[in-house]
Amino acid sequence: MSGSGTVNKSSQGNSFTKGTVVQLTAVPSDGWQFASWEGDASGTSSAISVTMNNNKNVRAIFKEISES
Repeated sequence: MSGSGTVNKSSQGNSFTKGTVVQLTAVPSDGWQFASWEGDASGTSSAISVTMNNNKNVRAIFKEISES
């Protein structure tokens, strides 16, 4: 994770049966916004589905909201 926020997942644990679909939701902290996913996921939607067919490395990127 980069920036300030958390990632919620639909299934607990760090080990999943092959084929399990895990829902990830990026939740930014106050003053931050979700920007994108990196690694084994991509896109700018804060909620994604990841099929666990091998080891995955997914990173949420948060950017500070600038007041202009």
